[in-house]
Amino acid sequence: MVTVVKDWFTNRVRAILKITNTQQQDGGVYKCLLTVFDKTDYKLIIILVKVKEPLVFLAQPKIILQGYLSQNLEINCSTNDEKVAVSLLHRCHPLAAFTERQLKENKLSLNEKVFTLLNLDLRDAGIYACEAKREANSIRWPLGTGHLILSRARLPDYFVLKPEQPILVLKGQDASVTCESEGIAVTKLQWQKQTSSGEVPVPDSMVTIVKDRSANRVKAVLKITNAQVEYGGSYKCVVRVFEKTPGLRLAIRLIIAETAFAFH
Repeated sequence: MVTVVKDWFTNRVRAILKITNTQQQDGGVYKCLLTVFDKTDYKLIIILVKVKEPLVFLAQPKIILQGYLSQNLEINCSTNDEKVAVSLLHRCHPLAAFTERQLKENKLSLNEKVFTLLNLDLRDAGIYACEAKREANSIRWPLGTGHLILSRARLPDYFVLKPEQPILVLKGQDASVTCESEGIAVTKLQWQKQTSSGEVPVPDSMVTIVKDRSANRVKAVLKITNAQVEYGGSYKCVVRVFEKTPGLRLAIRLIIAETAFAFH
């Protein structure tokens, strides 16, 4: 394990400690002892041997992946090694061979080893498996997991207002509130205002619909231009998936002030 090298040009000698195929038991404290006639000295060095942990997925593979048509589905392929590459495999039925699904704009994205299938349709049905590779080793979800079951309709989990707090607007100024949800193909958003006669739809001229295909999200932007006192009140954004699905509602209050508040 030791090679001694004498350099006559510089009058120096080296003792090179070589550890081949390092094992955990090779770790410890090593001493290099220098002897000149009857005098001695030494140097110490500590060698730590780090044992590489087996590669594993951080999230337990699911037997059933529940998805909903026109909405998104996240598949977590995270591992205990940040440096390894991961891929998402798919097959249409149990007898077919797995093929890798390639990243595709508006369809499949990857963020920190979490894949997102966008705008699910019937062609996405089948069996999925995460695969991770590190040097010569690879791991894959076990057989019997990753079965994607598609259902027709469900109100989306992602449904937000931006901002979420009541809005104070000075008379004559402009303001906007964005209502955002998921599923550009089937999700409908509608702004309503609470009046003395009940909730009435906001005129289309005050609402702009924006569809973001890259994230499969739809926005309904409520725009208040040249705000007047009568514009103030409670507004609600209603989300529906297909016409038969009951809606979810988020509310926000718009306050129109004649003058700015002074704080002391």
